Amino acid sequence: MLLPPIKTGSEGTNNLGIPMVRQVGKLSRAASQARQRTRSKDQIALRNTASKLTIATEQEDTNELQSALMDLPVTVLEEMREDWFGMGSFVTENQFRTILARRFSAQYHPSIPKLFSELDADCEGFITWQHFTDYLLNLDSRHASSTVDLPNSSSFFTERKVKCTRKNFTDDIKKLSYFAGIRKVIGACNTKLKIIHPITFELEKKVTVQSGGRILSLGHAASSTSEGMLLVGCSDMTVHALSDSSYTNLSTVRLTTSATCIQYLGKSIYVGTRDGNIYSSQPHHFTESPNLLKNPNITVAKLHSDTITDATLLRKGGLVTSSYDTDIKVVDATTLSEILTLSGQHRKGVYCLSVNTEYGLLVSAGADSTPLCWAAEGGSTICPSPLRDKTSPHQGTITEVYCLPDVPQVISCDEKYNFKLWDLRMFLPVQSFSP
Repeated sequence: MLLPPIKTGSEGTNNLGIPMVRQVGKLSRAASQARQRTRSKDQIALRNTASKLTIATEQEDTNELQSALMDLPVTVLEEMREDWFGMGSFVTENQFRTILARRFSAQYHPSIPKLFSELDADCEGFITWQHFTDYLLNLDSRHASSTVDLPNSSSFFTERKVKCTRKNFTDDIKKLSYFAGIRKVIGACNTKLKIIHPITFELEKKVTVQSGGRILSLGHAASSTSEGMLLVGCSDMTVHALSDSSYTNLSTVRLTTSATCIQYLGKSIYVGTRDGNIYSSQPHHFTESPNLLKNPNITVAKLHSDTITDATLLRKGGLVTSSYDTDIKVVDATTLSEILTLSGQHRKGVYCLSVNTEYGLLVSAGADSTPLCWAAEGGSTICPSPLRDKTSPHQGTITEVYCLPDVPQVISCDEKYNFKLWDLRMFLPVQSFSP
């Protein structure tokens, strides 16, 4: 059946009775909308491509800066640290840009603000050296080889150096100390000292102490000359003063019993012994006479009934000592006369002390596995606040506590290698970790 022809014209209608003008108008609008949608899709795709290219370029620049940071030699990192603390504990973005711009060529400069933003995750406008070193450690963990058999390795460098680090600690090291004055980690192994770099943990030197007994205590002191002294207390009741640069023996003094604690605090050396005595002297006294006890400038006091384990200074200058007898003594740092005794709170021997100078708090810990926080600055015997982690408490003796500078936090470590970070405002655990 043939249909009648469609009339054309402005008023024409088709066989369905729809005016042609309206139908053509709809078709035109539909085509226009289709073209617009296509154009919009093309523009969106173009913008996305440009954005991806920009992000890729920024990421590539950041990756290049990260690689450059990973390749920094230790000497440059130490120079950066000196510049950093020369500006203060907290640095702004401009200061951070200045520090990095001195070490990197201009091609890396555009990536520095983005790096600062990553470090300043809290948007506080400043970062600390700890933020920066933590970032380097995280970079190392992402770039580390899967063949390195070290859990949570804290070395920033190569697999070879990490394996060297493991070799450094195969001996039975009884004591490990970091001395900021000479920037060295020193380990004591029977009658030998191991001098270790604090960043790479590479073994730099082995030193044999000419002693008839094993090493019990380590200390470092500045002397009146340009050369400092590394003090080594041994079980044969001697204290050896070694040069902190060449590690040659400068002098040897003899005590009535073994030195179990050596601390250089203020401008004085304090030596705690196995029988509970404390000796106070100036650094040059160790090189004047082999018999330290006959020197009239030496101050001696009997503070404890058992071995002295640690000593530190309070913010106002009082000397604090701990002992296996569970007591903590606060004495005058010059005369060693007793000011205060903190007793009855530790059930077992106290091994370590640390002071938070900003908040005036003293933290003590030992064989009873619970750190105690004292308000000892005001001369009060008020009961301390225990630091307890109910879900994951310390196991065994706490061997070290360390109050972090400028923040109300303390780190504790036990003999099972469990570390805990505590908030001293709430006396609660913040984080627990182990190697």
